[in-house]
Amino acid sequence: MDGDYFGSIEEFTLPLRDGELVDFRPVKQNDKETLQKGMLALSSKSRYFRFFFAHFETFRYTIV
Repeated sequence: MDGDYFGSIEEFTLPLRDGELVDFRPVKQNDKETLQKGMLALSSKSRYFRFFFAHFETFRYTIV
């Protein structure tokens, strides 16, 4: 798959119920380390409930 697969998806902003604005954007290649650190910070139980498996090593290789 080409590295710019999500290049056509644009950033956008949506309001929350309380009126606060939240910016959304596609995940980028240089986000890999931040995502891995975030997954490591979750407990095994939290990872299981989010992704239906608890072992981070399995997930680590799915982050492109």
